Amino acid sequence: MLRSYIRTSKTITLSLQVACGTTCIFWGVYPYTVSGGPFLPTAGYIPYDTDYSPVFEITFVYEFIAVLCSGVMNTGALSLIEGAELRTLNDSLEN
Repeated sequence: MLRSYIRTSKTITLSLQVACGTTCIFWGVYPYTVSGGPFLPTAGYIPYDTDYSPVFEITFVYEFIAVLCSGVMNTGALSLIEGAELRTLNDSLEN
């Protein structure tokens, strides 16, 4: 019984991580596919000028890594909550 819960939890976690990775990759590629040139994907105040070549790339990579880390952490928390909720639902349906 416990092995089925672990298998279900691993499946949920893997599917959420694949969805998160795909979303982050598309989020990072999108600014380069739109007309108007590449731009920073997040709208916000940056206290320095990002129009110059090395500054733009460093800021872009920083934003991409920050969003990717945030997505992975949120995916971990969501899979934990979703696995617990599915286990509770399964137990309540059996009884």
